[in-house]
Amino acid sequence: MAKILHMADMHLDSPMTSVLSPDAASLRRAEQRETFSRILELAAEESAVLLISGDLFDSGRVSRETVNFLKRRFSEIGNIPVFISAGNHDPYAGASPYKTVDFGSNVHIFGTEPGYFDLHDLKLRVSGVSFPSEGTARLTRPGEFEKHSEYANILVIHGDVQTSGRRDTGYNPISAAELQESGFDYAALGHVHSFSGIEHSGAVSWAYPGIPEPRGFDETGDAGVIIGSVERGSVSLKKISVAKRSCRVAELELTDSVADNEAVIERLAEKLDDPKDLYRIILCGRPRAGFSPDIDLLQRRIEGMAFYTELIDKTLPGYDFEVDDNDGSLRAVYIRMMKKRLAELSAGSREYRIAQEALRLGVDAMESGE
Repeated sequence: MAKILHMADMHLDSPMTSVLSPDAASLRRAEQRETFSRILELAAEESAVLLISGDLFDSGRVSRETVNFLKRRFSEIGNIPVFISAGNHDPYAGASPYKTVDFGSNVHIFGTEPGYFDLHDLKLRVSGVSFPSEGTARLTRPGEFEKHSEYANILVIHGDVQTSGRRDTGYNPISAAELQESGFDYAALGHVHSFSGIEHSGAVSWAYPGIPEPRGFDETGDAGVIIGSVERGSVSLKKISVAKRSCRVAELELTDSVADNEAVIERLAEKLDDPKDLYRIILCGRPRAGFSPDIDLLQRRIEGMAFYTELIDKTLPGYDFEVDDNDGSLRAVYIRMMKKRLAELSAGSREYRIAQEALRLGVDAMESGE
């Protein structure tokens, strides 16, 4: 039985300046390295073979600091085998560090032709292949790798498993049938930035661990690294979280009970419940008629409540149910009818709430022309 730790899509040296200030982006890049260090420490603690399924770097242009960092950290776990398949962001091409840097005798990097390494003491064969360029590619098919007849077989590869409802992106598309017929015990995949769950195609288990340290609001899903054991014909794996911070997107609905910015701030403070995280809050709903949230003011007021905050205003104008008695329009007649009905009901009752919603929906329909 072999213990493994499977990670992917670290994207070291990501700019992250599209959202963050230069100082905050620099800090987040440092935190990426801290998270990677924690992953290596975990592999050492568990005596687990480390599998890196592509996009360790955000691009082929890797800083000297990051190269030096990796050389040092890999040397500190010199007894742990490390296997890397390059992805579409950090292909095995040109002056890539994968081709030009010696990361140590324990680090094994797959080239653009299929290859494998046997760990005889663990009865384990690790196979893999790397992306040859940053563009779309179709790599060696899973069934074309040479499997060991007596050892557990693992595939380390960057690619896009074509499951129901997922479109073909062209980045090494792999069908579930190809995995099922491949003969591997486990396919350690990279490319998708959220945890897939431990999936099964026939007797073959496969998974995406997701991005270990999220960088933006398109990376809000559950993710981390996968750890566990693999032996011929059997796997036992689980996902664990390792991120220092999370990126969160949430909606805050404003109703007609909200009539001033202080009330909005109170509700925002409830949403910003972890100061270490990054938040995008979408204001929606209809506040009281005549009130519109002051986004610039609100943004200034919540600065410091979290590592990063961003507000998006998608509120609609509040309902104005005041109508002139002489107004004979359909809208006015409907409002008078529903207000009369509400006056007959007990405030707070189920029937009252239904009538309130009917009033709002009816006015919505008339104002939108539906």
